[in-house]
Amino acid sequence: MKRIALVMTILGLIYFNALSKILIVDNHVPTPSGAYATIQLAHDAAATGDTLLLTPSEAQYTGITLTKPVCITGNGWAKASSQMPNTKTSGFIFNTGSAGSILTGCEIIGDVTINTGSINIKRNRCNYIGVTQGTNVLIIQNVIIYDRRDFSVNVAGGTVTLISNNIIINNYYSNDYYGSGINILYPSTVIVSNNIVSGRSTALSLNSSSTLTIKNNIVLAGGIGGLTSPFNNIGNSTQFPAIDGNIQNVDINLLFVDKANNDFHLKAGSPAIGAGYGGTDCGVYGGELGFVDKGVPNLPYIYFLDVPEIARKQEGLNITVKAKSGN
Repeated sequence: MKRIALVMTILGLIYFNALSKILIVDNHVPTPSGAYATIQLAHDAAATGDTLLLTPSEAQYTGITLTKPVCITGNGWAKASSQMPNTKTSGFIFNTGSAGSILTGCEIIGDVTINTGSINIKRNRCNYIGVTQGTNVLIIQNVIIYDRRDFSVNVAGGTVTLISNNIIINNYYSNDYYGSGINILYPSTVIVSNNIVSGRSTALSLNSSSTLTIKNNIVLAGGIGGLTSPFNNIGNSTQFPAIDGNIQNVDINLLFVDKANNDFHLKAGSPAIGAGYGGTDCGVYGGELGFVDKGVPNLPYIYFLDVPEIARKQEGLNITVKAKSGN
């Protein structure tokens, strides 16, 4: 109990923001004083613009349906270190009233569904992101890997959406149907930039009536349907026309440090270096929204905490805390 209370105190100090309240969510039992046991309780108590700060925990949090604009923040979708667990949740739905919300730094064991505009989904690992309506939807710096659904990212409404600097992989297969990485279902305005995309059948399934900007992406596997005027993309086959800076038939093994283990940093001499529009790199680390490893938040975060379970009054409590500034 002392360990958890200490973590809450430190996190509260580190994340203090004078412009909004920080509501700490902690699913350890018993719930530390001043914290909320569930995301739902914190959401219900929050005001517009408040941050719901999820304490690192081995136990999974339950995701919610949002109806007000808040920021839900974890400490990253992967463990910051062997001493600190990551933040795991189930899925989220963003409904009317939640415009302006941010979801960041979580491993989401489930889906994210967006039914309104001005939603920012960043630096998470999840199964699926679906956009049904709304403008100014941002899907950036996420890892979206799924093998149980036909699409990993599905834009199914007249939306303005930015899909940038994500790792999107779909290995779905069932009854001769193969999955797609990104699907733009209805006429939409969508920018697809600096992603790494792989689909068992289709990497990008695009509505040709949409207003599309397709640039600086790397396709590892899968075809492309409905493509219009892409530029500065790389494909493992002939997915992109060999004009406007696109590069065909690239050996994927020449691109990355360790593709087999999903390390998509570009290796020395990679054909993707400087191959993007304006001289940026193709892939998730290029452009202005470069991928952030492990999904660490852009606020300071604790990556090491050593608190003895037992202490003696005469000796005191020796605590070691290590933190990093966010990116």
